[in-house]
Amino acid sequence: MRGLEATLRTFFGESRLKDATTEVLITSYDLESRDSWFLARHKAREAGQNDFPMRDVARATSAAPTYFRPERLSLSPPTAMVDGGVFANNPAMCAYVETIKLHGLQDVLLVSLGTGQVKTPIHYLQARTWGLIGWARKLIDVFMDGVSDTVEHQTGWLLPDRDGVPRYFRFQTELPPGMGAMDDTSPAHIQALKNEAQTLISKNNAALDQLCSLLSQTP
Repeated sequence: MRGLEATLRTFFGESRLKDATTEVLITSYDLESRDSWFLARHKAREAGQNDFPMRDVARATSAAPTYFRPERLSLSPPTAMVDGGVFANNPAMCAYVETIKLHGLQDVLLVSLGTGQVKTPIHYLQARTWGLIGWARKLIDVFMDGVSDTVEHQTGWLLPDRDGVPRYFRFQTELPPGMGAMDDTSPAHIQALKNEAQTLISKNNAALDQLCSLLSQTP
């Protein structure tokens, strides 16, 4: 924990959410109020109570249950913020809606970058007799996978190609069994993840070139 917070302090220093150089939307979930939170630069600039040190925002959105303790933001009543992935593991839809809120319904180019997905099957013979303990180990992964896939379906339907030009790009890779554990920071695992990223890039060269071309045309 101390290593994570020291790293965030090194990279973010004393910068605050309102200081972001572009519009950002960061998800987190408050256990105290049982509410989903959407931390955003425009909200921080509109009202001081919505502005927080960026390092605290980063801790709030990455406080994965069972891995890191919840984060308390400087608010009253107090908060207990955990990873926004518990409700928005794929935040593409959140970004799309926030864009409409800020700029109105217009032509949107949406790019969604996955961080790798483990698709190890859970077989019927395994799950049919699971009780609370058995499901506790798998339920979070099942929820997150389901949410992510649902959002991919929704955004793909809302942003179909227009005149043959894509308006939605999704880049995701399926990780082999044994990879992707959030608490595995070994050099070998980090290198394996980098190799997966390079493979993803190689397989999507044409789509990435098309995306870069579209972005370069965006005013």
